[in-house]
Amino acid sequence: MKKLIITLFILFIFGCTTEAPVVENIEVLAVENKKKPEEKMIGVARSYEDEAQAIKENKIIDQPKKIITNTNGPQYEVARDKDINFDLNVLEIKEITMPASITYGPDGRLYVGQLDGSIVAFTQPSLDSISPEYIVGPGTFEQILGLAFNQNEPSGLITLYVSHSRLHTKTEDPPFQGKISKIEEPEFDPETVISGLPVQTGDHANNGIAFDQKGRLFIAQGGSTNAGLPIAPLDRDETPLSGAILVADLSDPNFDGEIKYNTERATHQTNKISGDVKVFASGFRNPFDLVIHSNGKIYSTDNGPSKYFRGESISCFEDSSMGVDGPDELNLVEEGYYYGHPNRNRGRFNKDECTYYSGDSSSKEIMQPIALLGNFLSANGIGEYYSDVFDGKMIGDLVYVDFKNGEVWRVELSSDGQRVEAISSLYEKVATGAVDLALTPDGAIYVTHVGGAIYYLSPMK
Repeated sequence: MKKLIITLFILFIFGCTTEAPVVENIEVLAVENKKKPEEKMIGVARSYEDEAQAIKENKIIDQPKKIITNTNGPQYEVARDKDINFDLNVLEIKEITMPASITYGPDGRLYVGQLDGSIVAFTQPSLDSISPEYIVGPGTFEQILGLAFNQNEPSGLITLYVSHSRLHTKTEDPPFQGKISKIEEPEFDPETVISGLPVQTGDHANNGIAFDQKGRLFIAQGGSTNAGLPIAPLDRDETPLSGAILVADLSDPNFDGEIKYNTERATHQTNKISGDVKVFASGFRNPFDLVIHSNGKIYSTDNGPSKYFRGESISCFEDSSMGVDGPDELNLVEEGYYYGHPNRNRGRFNKDECTYYSGDSSSKEIMQPIALLGNFLSANGIGEYYSDVFDGKMIGDLVYVDFKNGEVWRVELSSDGQRVEAISSLYEKVATGAVDLALTPDGAIYVTHVGGAIYYLSPMK
């Protein structure tokens, strides 16, 4: 990441003199005992610094060498409604260095989870001063890919749930490092709620999280392979909870979030032996985010495979070492269904889960996506638009952002929420590197850029 991130670590670890208050020394030690991100993870974020700077300078750049090209747009694409227009704005926040997840809080602030393990909160620019501050500093968590508030908690205190794990680890490293933690004001001390979630050797892990009205936590859990077969660099086996939308009933007073397995390594024979986290729906390669819509349905993005990474599971006993390409997807997530990304571990009990099916497959063995979003775009953060701007035209629409172009898309659903009727671009091609988005009551759309930027689309009056 930027020199700033290294500077932040130096300041946190070495910046206090012997005359500093005791409380500051305690904070420094707390960060010192945490690991900074893997060098490869830092390198990935740094590689998009140019794009982040271009956004800040109001430039559009394209760097096709950084991600496979030959992209195509989404199904159901139509021209943007001429009455719906946004301005592009960029925030300069020195604490924002490698942002990933973002969410809008009940206190009217935006909360940003970063790959250095920190969380930064700020108010909207429309309120004059954004007043950014660290809620927790670098090194508090591992890499943060999901944030959520539980609307069912009655305490009245700001309580934030954090999805975090160690990314870009080595094959021999522990495979079950993913966690869900929570922090609560005023101290914001981390408390582990769920541990033992699977992590890929790349950047697929426990991603976005969301609560339903019953207090159940849903987790978008990435898979470990490209298309079901572990081959380097994605050479970690799928395990009982990988590649799925998971559910954890945190409202249950007897909930056990400590997931344990009968093996320390990830294998096709690994069994989960404890923990109350379950598979809600299976067959997802890397569902980066999900949203629980006001209609009660769950929608998720999913990143399709790339032949750049080899390996495909054809059945429980057949495979191919060749790579396979597949489109990104928008899925209506329904309990108990298989969506096409293989997991031979679960295939021991359901052979359908041993076979890879592309999102454009007509097979009846899988639940079909409600829209294909294009190849190699990496459709990421998703949310429901609820502002009444534009005469309420967008209320209930889905909005998502893609990594490839930083493009923000509008999805119009059918009245029953079962189908997609139209997809249109709200703002075209900002820059490669967009990760997540958050929607606010005034109709703005905030986007995190991994290279170190926050930009937002504000409705044109």
